[in-house]
Amino acid sequence: MPLLEVQFNESSITKIHGPDYWQLNENFPDWQNYAGFVNARWQLSRNQLSVQVDPHGVTQLFYYFQQGRLLVSRSLFDILKRLPEQELDMVAIGIFLRMGTYVGNDTPFKNIKVMGPGAHLQLVKGQLHYNEQRYWQKTSQSLPESVLLDEYIERFRHSIAQLQSRYSDNLVVPLSGGRDSRHIFLELYHQKLFPKKVITSYFEDNNNDISDVQCAAALVQRAGVEHVVVKNKSSWILRETYKNHRTSLGALMHAWYSSVAGQVQSPDVLLDGLGGDVMSESKVLSESVNQDFAHGNWDRLIHYYLGHKNDGRLDFLSSPWRKQMAFDQLAERLLPELKCYQYYNAPQNAFEFYNRARRSVSLSSQLMVNTSRVYYPYLHMPVFELLSSLNYRQFPENNFHSLAIARAYSDFADIPYGSGFCKPAKVTSNLCYHWRRTCYNQQKALGILKRLKFQEVRTAVDTKKVVSRLLIDVVAPFKSRSYHDWLGSNIVYIADLLRCKYIN
Repeated sequence: MPLLEVQFNESSITKIHGPDYWQLNENFPDWQNYAGFVNARWQLSRNQLSVQVDPHGVTQLFYYFQQGRLLVSRSLFDILKRLPEQELDMVAIGIFLRMGTYVGNDTPFKNIKVMGPGAHLQLVKGQLHYNEQRYWQKTSQSLPESVLLDEYIERFRHSIAQLQSRYSDNLVVPLSGGRDSRHIFLELYHQKLFPKKVITSYFEDNNNDISDVQCAAALVQRAGVEHVVVKNKSSWILRETYKNHRTSLGALMHAWYSSVAGQVQSPDVLLDGLGGDVMSESKVLSESVNQDFAHGNWDRLIHYYLGHKNDGRLDFLSSPWRKQMAFDQLAERLLPELKCYQYYNAPQNAFEFYNRARRSVSLSSQLMVNTSRVYYPYLHMPVFELLSSLNYRQFPENNFHSLAIARAYSDFADIPYGSGFCKPAKVTSNLCYHWRRTCYNQQKALGILKRLKFQEVRTAVDTKKVVSRLLIDVVAPFKSRSYHDWLGSNIVYIADLLRCKYIN
């Protein structure tokens, strides 16, 4: 990926490495006519540097600024290659391991950050200026339900329609059993914008949960569109490592997306439903949590997001690492980010969008596929403005998106979402199933043990606890499946993190 390095003194730029102009996608927009594409750019002219990202900050762009030296790149690893060994940000990593995402603009390294929402970085006469802006609405809509639903339908319709002239032959849609991708797919069908490819992937490593595949197949069959179903074929540890590398260590989840990645190539345009759930309907949203934000109940929110102080989430780490991730330190780092959203409309929704969605969920589509053209219909500014202004109290059943989809596409309203399709029964008495699960856990255990052979990993992990836990999981595979999967992802992440730390 392109990298820019600039060295400067108090009055001017003294040295440049890399292109003086770079842009991820054409027609970089200002926020008023933001088209919804992932986008970023930098421009160096007349001894001045300007670096910008999209208005929502979902385009991951790293920067390092220390002692008259500035580096900018989409790849964390490319920046690390040009620097001496960098100090880990143990507090940021601790929050990541507890929440599954980095918050604010943090990365695993103290002196490397990501550009924030609507961020603009300028280097003028040796002085660095940085500002950012969130466009989430501060006040809520007071319109009747029917008007809001119709407005949502029309604004989303316009968001999809702008693809008609330039990208209609290259559209790729990942379709799951959820609402966000269904809305995209059905609106394309409504406008006769038939995708080049509709892809559904299994989320589980063992390709056992078929509910998403069944749901997507029902929609595609009725629409008469070609459907591609991809399975997880490579080993879980290869998928985890691929994910860690492609996302620049930005996500704990999304290893399953590696099976989708091979299906998307430039000049394809990938349509991603980022933001649809957290802004219009999501099971993680809660009126009580929104009230905690509004009333400043910070202790309750800290425990809601970080868990309880002694809940054992970090017990797999060595004692020195746990001491550097003390709960009080994590809470102190998280608190300012929580307070940012106190006076926003639907503050929990805003916090989830600018942290979990922006920093983690977005990375699966924009970095793990082989195209820079990723389009977010829900982030098209007219749609975003409407959804970020919704009064969550107006829809106490948390079903605004479901209502809008049923209203706009009544011919498909009888097809349930993924949760309405059959899930595989957990037949614990079935010897064949027992055997498959045992082999699966053995495969994971071997992968984790391979990572533990590295000395730097053994300094970070409590090896005795991890090995004893692996033995339990292999012997009794049904007692702690979620813990085993979570432990494996964490160990591989830490191993890949520490190996990239010593990249030079």
